[in-house]
Amino acid sequence: WNLLTDYENLQNVVPNLVVNEVLELLPGSPSPQTHLHALDPNLSHAEQCRAIAQNMKGAILKQVGGAKVVGINFSARTTLEVREWPQGMPDFAHFEEEVYEGKSRSARVRESKGRELERYVFPRPFALSSLPHKDISMQS
Repeated sequence: WNLLTDYENLQNVVPNLVVNEVLELLPGSPSPQTHLHALDPNLSHAEQCRAIAQNMKGAILKQVGGAKVVGINFSARTTLEVREWPQGMPDFAHFEEEVYEGKSRSARVRESKGRELERYVFPRPFALSSLPHKDISMQS
């Protein structure tokens, strides 16, 4: 966790990260998880997630990645908003539940595969766990 959230030194641990510039550090609030209970159920999941994220620590990063493939140099540039979720991200899509609103988890996964990317709407998790976990979100 400490390695991934040491934003000033990511280029030292992320392969092929050529440039890593911290444009802004986002301090977050002293106890960001307390905002979870104060959400407005009339808001969309994306709006609720955005409201929570604004209270999380993180950074705005400008990054350039580069690699040489078959003798050709490639590079990609992006600016990312990174947020830390020390208690894990909220499961608005209910992927931790086997059945939600009459649909199995696998049916909901199939439905989400064709979804276009949208800020504050995160795709299904790569792994499900009831163990304590931490998440990091990155959005351009």
